[in-house]
Amino acid sequence: MMGWWGHDIMGGDTPLDVKDRFEDELAGKYTPEAAADFIQQLHSEWGCEGSIIAQSVGWLVMHHGLPMSEELRTLVVDGCNDDPSSDWIEKDQRIQAVSEFKALVQSYPPEGQPTKLKRSSLFGELFKKLNK
Repeated sequence: MMGWWGHDIMGGDTPLDVKDRFEDELAGKYTPEAAADFIQQLHSEWGCEGSIIAQSVGWLVMHHGLPMSEELRTLVVDGCNDDPSSDWIEKDQRIQAVSEFKALVQSYPPEGQPTKLKRSSLFGELFKKLNK
């Protein structure tokens, strides 16, 4: 899939675009409701990749240890369920990564807790492929 270098949630261009917008627009004024609205806003603006947007927001919330409402959790889990994994060349790895992330989302405490999550870098993934 173009614009992707890793199988994990943040391993592509779209998640990094979501991260930039999330940090610009929600810094200092985060609420779970604002995050849910943010997912809908980006999906409406970009017209595609709603599942990737929801997963990325969920990743950012958990990474920063922010609270997660049930509404937000549902959007993120639905994003995992609707992942376009079937479009991937190496779909088994993506399906596993999304499944593991979904389990973390489902067990994430509503009040929040900083969570160490997998994140690949473009150059790290290139290095792995070159050394096979």
